[in-house]
Amino acid sequence: RNKQYTGVDPGRIDSYTLQPYTSAQSEVSALLSGNSLDYGYLPLTDLQVAGRLKSEGYTLAPWPLFGFAQLPMNLTNPKVGPIFQQLYVRQAMQHLIDQNTLVKAAFHGYAVPTYGPVPSAVPNPFVDAYEKHNPYPYSPSAARQLLTSHGWNVPSSGAATCAKPGTGSGECGKGIGQGAKLSFNFLYASGVPAIAQEAAALQTDFARAGVQLNLSSAPIDTLFSTEVACNQKTGENCKWQMIDTGQGWVYSAPQFAPTGESLFLTGAGSNSYSYSDPKADALIEATLTQNGLTAIQEYENYMAAQLPTLWLPWQVNQVSVISSKLHGALPQDPYQQMYPQYWWLSK
Repeated sequence: RNKQYTGVDPGRIDSYTLQPYTSAQSEVSALLSGNSLDYGYLPLTDLQVAGRLKSEGYTLAPWPLFGFAQLPMNLTNPKVGPIFQQLYVRQAMQHLIDQNTLVKAAFHGYAVPTYGPVPSAVPNPFVDAYEKHNPYPYSPSAARQLLTSHGWNVPSSGAATCAKPGTGSGECGKGIGQGAKLSFNFLYASGVPAIAQEAAALQTDFARAGVQLNLSSAPIDTLFSTEVACNQKTGENCKWQMIDTGQGWVYSAPQFAPTGESLFLTGAGSNSYSYSDPKADALIEATLTQNGLTAIQEYENYMAAQLPTLWLPWQVNQVSVISSKLHGALPQDPYQQMYPQYWWLSK
């Protein structure tokens, strides 16, 4: 604590220590051992000890963030990019994501469905009714209908194949050849049980409409270095197809408002999918220059419908475990910041 500070809220604790642990299990053991931690977290895999922690005087507080979860697709992958670029394919795949079941099964209720780029986990004035109601509810039959009506042969098992190549009505679309398969390499974060369960569930549900996901896992840092925009001139970063980091996107400094210029504007720094749409660009620009909520709601509704990325359930940042002796730690900041200057301890 800076004892020379004379402004408001000068702080009531002298210091605090961030304690590292070799595993989530060792952190949970420290919480269960008694008074060694004033503020910790409970992994979703250890929810069975929640009652014991409460009996020890801890408060359990889910910490939602102002963000959303997504499943990026490499729209410029030389092999499957032309397939991903077809809106009807993205629509079919979104119809195959059973978000409500994933919330319950993979995240034990500590998540909310995502239907667009404006967060809904934290109350805010930006999110619109259209985005809230789910434009693409879970429906394998709707997904199959979209694919068969665009020239795909969808078998009872295995990957669907393009039977009618071309760009006309009822055909597969530009750049998709005869016999092309709806078979995609799906890379997900290792060491996170909820994400492994999510990936397995997606593989099962996608298969109901002939979309084959070839699962593999890797450490999160590998995923972050892989999910980079494809350089079509050099071929660099072009091989990845679909990646589930389990991290999503949190609106934070310097972009606190959910306006999209960092993610979906053509050529944006975090536009790893290489998404490009002149109408989307114009709508994003409008959110930066026009007053009121109309511009941002037009933008979010368009993106919810156009699916520049696939939407996944947005899990809480963590389930915080807070000692009854620690005061001022609640409410938790939706921008993922901590403010120990407001904390104080009772005996």
